[in-house]
Amino acid sequence: MKVKHLQTGFKILITIGIFWYLFNNYSLILNLEFQKVDYLFYAIGIKSLNIFLIAFINLFAYLKLKTNISYIETLKIHTVSLLGNFFSFAKSGTAYKALILKKSFNLNIREFSLFFVLNQLLAVLSINLLTIIYFSSMDISEINLIFFKVVIVLILLLILTAMLLVSKGYFNLSNYSELFRIKILTILLICQTCSNTIVLVSNYLLSNGLGVKLVLADNLIYSSVAISSLLISITPNALGIREVLLISFENLVQVSSSTLFNFSVADRIADFTMLIFVCIFLLGNNLKLIVSYLKK
Repeated sequence: MKVKHLQTGFKILITIGIFWYLFNNYSLILNLEFQKVDYLFYAIGIKSLNIFLIAFINLFAYLKLKTNISYIETLKIHTVSLLGNFFSFAKSGTAYKALILKKSFNLNIREFSLFFVLNQLLAVLSINLLTIIYFSSMDISEINLIFFKVVIVLILLLILTAMLLVSKGYFNLSNYSELFRIKILTILLICQTCSNTIVLVSNYLLSNGLGVKLVLADNLIYSSVAISSLLISITPNALGIREVLLISFENLVQVSSSTLFNFSVADRIADFTMLIFVCIFLLGNNLKLIVSYLKK
């Protein structure tokens, strides 16, 4: 399949996804009331920093995997893949990213897939560690925190197992072993922790815009669920999966489940607006360059 045909099909899929999402969620969107609209834009501005940070993390890994790609190219591909994941099923945006990287930059798909899983696991590990550290100083039942502890243990076991298998040559991926050095893993984990901090700050600003008092404990639980749900994102942007998981943690949060649900809807609106703004930013004065890039 030619890259041009792949990109055309993917853009059509994104367009269908946008209309499908708006059609199914317009009533929820219309019912939302932002008491402080300026805080909504503050949240969107902070959120947009994450796209640039995650693109840097991707570039860092691609270079370690001996891929000749620039930051701007990485940022463009990453942004389009986010749009795909937001509006289509089963992480088709990520599949698009993998195929473009293979066709245009000769990146091994197995290496990309393993990095993608590793990156997602580190993001979930980071936010769950922050949650456990915060709640460890509070009088919270061990039973209520068992989910976060189990997730942390499972992720550590998966990473250690992968490190062992890669070091033994089971995957036959010589470049990939570079990513499993302790120093590299530490850098990736620190970057993901910075990314999660951005998420927490943007959630706080967004809650202020809605007039909801989202304390740090609630913010951590919401963020843990939102980020963890992306691992099993078989629906567009984990639509429905996140909301079901949030209800399961209702006994740990101070706000009602309906408030969390409304906040989740507002969070998705902010994500969508952020992606549009970033796409406009990427267009900027380089419209001809990007059009020629998409026509390759």
